[in-house]
Amino acid sequence: MIKTLFYCAFIGSLASGPVLADSFQWTGGASTGNWLDLGNWSSPPPDFNDTDDAIFVFDTAVQMNQSMGGTTRRFDRFEFSAGNFQLDNGTGALTFVKAVGGMVVSAGNHSISAGRFSINIYTATSGGGLSVNNGSLSLSASEGFFITGSKELRYLPISGNGTVTLSGELLESTNGGTLKLRESFTGKLILDTAGSTINLGKLLYDGGGTVRLDADDALGSLTIDFNNAAAKIESGLGARSIANNVIARSSFTVVGEYDLEVKGSVSNEGAGGQAVTVAEAATTLRLSGGISGSLGTWTKAGAGTVVLSGENTGSWSQAIVVEEGILRVENETGSATGSGMVTVQADATLAGNGRVGGATSIHGTLELGEAVPLRFGEALSFEEGSRITLSAGSAPALLEGDLSFGEGVTLVLDAASTWEVGETYRLFELTDGTITGSLTLSGSYTAVWDIQDGPDGYVAFELQAIPEPAHWVLFLSGIALLGWRHRRA
Repeated sequence: MIKTLFYCAFIGSLASGPVLADSFQWTGGASTGNWLDLGNWSSPPPDFNDTDDAIFVFDTAVQMNQSMGGTTRRFDRFEFSAGNFQLDNGTGALTFVKAVGGMVVSAGNHSISAGRFSINIYTATSGGGLSVNNGSLSLSASEGFFITGSKELRYLPISGNGTVTLSGELLESTNGGTLKLRESFTGKLILDTAGSTINLGKLLYDGGGTVRLDADDALGSLTIDFNNAAAKIESGLGARSIANNVIARSSFTVVGEYDLEVKGSVSNEGAGGQAVTVAEAATTLRLSGGISGSLGTWTKAGAGTVVLSGENTGSWSQAIVVEEGILRVENETGSATGSGMVTVQADATLAGNGRVGGATSIHGTLELGEAVPLRFGEALSFEEGSRITLSAGSAPALLEGDLSFGEGVTLVLDAASTWEVGETYRLFELTDGTITGSLTLSGSYTAVWDIQDGPDGYVAFELQAIPEPAHWVLFLSGIALLGWRHRRA
């Protein structure tokens, strides 16, 4: 197997600043593709074992099959400005040191594969790490990426607008580590890191780019810390659910065509509130862990679906606004939405078979289509122009508060269901409360309404057919004929 050790040791900045390293440029003059052939370099580089203060510059295409055996090799920095650099490093180890160490890509598509990466960065403000702009960098580690460091100072900084791919396992050494996506990160980080076990540190998401998870355990048990409203996370081909906890200091977006379940807890800590956006209409984000937060508004945005299936009664009190798409509640106990008020805007839908704890205001659509009833812990109000969609066989919604209908509220029957004329259907059942206003049935039926409030109140209707146009013509013709006979008499 291909093995890679990428060991980045970033020493804290000295008062006088980092010492500049010597630069050695690859020219390929010897036409051998061999690192050890000095004719391929602008000037003879140091020996493999003694290049701590060297910067290696590659601006032409080069492919190297340079096996280092099991030896650890130390470098300061690789700089790629053109071409395609490929290095198969055998089972050897690459170590990048100094505060400015790491790999810098400004163009081209580059890959390094070998044994193991041991990432050891001691300062969060270091200029090192992986910086990829207008290109890509792929690192493959058959024995894993070891994240080491000293307590909080355990970082692999990533920046740029390009694509970084890590293939291997994220493993832990000593104090664990943190992947830090810098504020300037607007590219994509692909983690094809199945089997990761790292559990100390975080994925610090200060950038606005995309992280694609290609395995359920791609991040081990690292906490995902969102701190940029432009941050995006993508469920890859191999990832369907992750156990990681999430700290949402800002908003974040789920992109891509694959559904994703977050089984860890979600802590909403930003004072200004958060927006969770599911971009594609066919994509679902399921939040099955506990959700907490009390400041600002929690917003569901985007055309996709968010499912809340945890018991969030005691920890979540934010007001919830559903701007677009669908919010489903599927909890079995407690309140999926916590205790805050829920507002469903005109372009959004509320559905499910769980419980909504706070007062609910519907400007858009309430979907009743489950055999298990949807439950509301407080008042439910339908605002002007809102609607209810009903499927045959669905249980009536259960209310513990008042029910009100504004002007122009309509009930729409599911066209795929089988409906029986003369049958009585229940929409709502109340424990005890008042019912105000009325609603209209749209479509090819009409209804005789039966509304009772107070203890054990309900809203029900008997379905009746609307006569077809031909029947109306015969009926009106009969009336005209009676009038003509009356005049003749």
